[in-house]
Amino acid sequence: MELEFEIRKDSLTPGGNIPYEYNIQIQEHFRKGGIIICPSDTCYSIAAACLPGAYKIGNYLNTILCRNSKWPFSVAFGSVMMVEKYISPNSVCISLLDCFSPGPITAVCDIAEAYRSLSRIIHSEKDDTIGIRIPDSNIERRLADLAKHPITTVQAKIGETPPIKDYEVAKNCIINSIKELGWSKKLPVAGIEGAASFTEKLSTVVRVKELGSKSRLEIIREGYISKDALRSFLSDNEFINWSITVGNI
Repeated sequence: MELEFEIRKDSLTPGGNIPYEYNIQIQEHFRKGGIIICPSDTCYSIAAACLPGAYKIGNYLNTILCRNSKWPFSVAFGSVMMVEKYISPNSVCISLLDCFSPGPITAVCDIAEAYRSLSRIIHSEKDDTIGIRIPDSNIERRLADLAKHPITTVQAKIGETPPIKDYEVAKNCIINSIKELGWSKKLPVAGIEGAASFTEKLSTVVRVKELGSKSRLEIIREGYISKDALRSFLSDNEFINWSITVGNI
C-alpha cells in the first residue's frame, strides 16, 4: 500500500511546518475522507477531518486501531477563533482555551446546535459534547486550518501498545492494519514526519459546565495543568461563582 503523499522532516519549513505547496493536496485529501499520520504533542496521531456527513470515519479509526468504540475522540482546532462557532456560548471555555492554549488542555463543552452532527463522528452513543484541543504541534494546527473543520487527534497505535514516537513505526503500524482489513483502496492515507521532539506533558481534560450558581470546572483527567493552576485561572479571571470538582470520563 502506497501513501497518497508523504512529507519528510527535511521538506518542512524552517519553523517545522508544512510547506505551502502541499495546501491544496491536503485539502483534497481530507475532502475525500483521507487520513494523515502526523506528529501530535506527545506522539504520532491520526488526523481525519470531521466533515459534515463523514459519520463513518470514527468507526474506521476505531477498527484500524482496535480501539474501544465507546471512547470519544477529542478534536483539534487551529485557533480559539475557530472554536467559537462549534460550541454553545460558553465564555469560560473560551477563556480557558485562551489561557492555556496552545498546550496540554482539553476542554469539554456542549456542541453548538448547528454542528450537532459532529456528535455522530466523535461519539458512538448520543452525546452532544465535544472535547477540544489547540495543540502545541504546529503541524496539527495547520492541518485543522487547512481542513477548515476540527480534526481527530487519536494516537496512531494499535490497541494497548505504548504511544508511538517513531514515524516509520507509526506509518507501518497503520498501513499494516489497513491492509489486514482489506481497506487499502477504500481509505486514502498520507504521512507527515515531524521535525521536533515530543513532550511528556499529558493533557488535562476539563468539562466546563455553566449552570448558574452551580457552574463548575470538572477535572476528568488531571495532566500537566494542575488543579491549583485551574483554581488560579478562575480567580484571576474573576469567575467568582465557579467551583472545581473531580469527575469521570
